[in-house]
Amino acid sequence: MSGGLTTAWVESSLKISADEELLFWERFWRGELPVSKRAVELTKKITFVDTSAAGWTFNGKTGSGELESAGARGHQHQLQHGWFVGHVGRGDREYIFVTS
Repeated sequence: MSGGLTTAWVESSLKISADEELLFWERFWRGELPVSKRAVELTKKITFVDTSAAGWTFNGKTGSGELESAGARGHQHQLQHGWFVGHVGRGDREYIFVTS
């Protein structure tokens, strides 16, 4: 946590891409992570966004990071990149997504 508690995942040594977060989110929702059931339930609770009139539940969270890019004359610069990863489900149907 070299960047501190509130920014480690944004501007520090903890690096994750939108694709990696999607894979993590899939494992989380399928119960494939080595965490307690209580941790899973609490996380689902705090990522809850809404339930549709048709009964679909919607959970999600944002993520962000920096991408290195070669600019003019070979100069490197950082580009900000953000995404939203989530889960939509009803009964035995579910969809896990990321949009950036």
